[in-house]
Amino acid sequence: MRISSEDAALRDLLAQVATQAARDAVALSRSSPPPPRRFLNTAEAADYLSVSSQTLEVWRMKRIGPRYTKLQRGVRYDVTELDAFMRGEVEDGQGVRLVETRRGG
Repeated sequence: MRISSEDAALRDLLAQVATQAARDAVALSRSSPPPPRRFLNTAEAADYLSVSSQTLEVWRMKRIGPRYTKLQRGVRYDVTELDAFMRGEVEDGQGVRLVETRRGG
């Protein structure tokens, strides 16, 4: 089958567009910052909120701070919950969310 000159020109143009799109995607991936961490430990969450770790611990005892999750023995704060707390969208006494984990066996 013979390819006309118009078909060849169109094929070349499509190849150029695809090559440029690939280059743009690579450049964008290199310039984009990494996505933020979703869960923070107590020290990281305290830094994020500009309070001390001890303040977060007191808030947890009094059930007045941002929501947190207990994972086995550790406490983790979801960044979206911290943002909601800073905007005043979290009610006091919201409690803790416990995450059950299974031990291997």
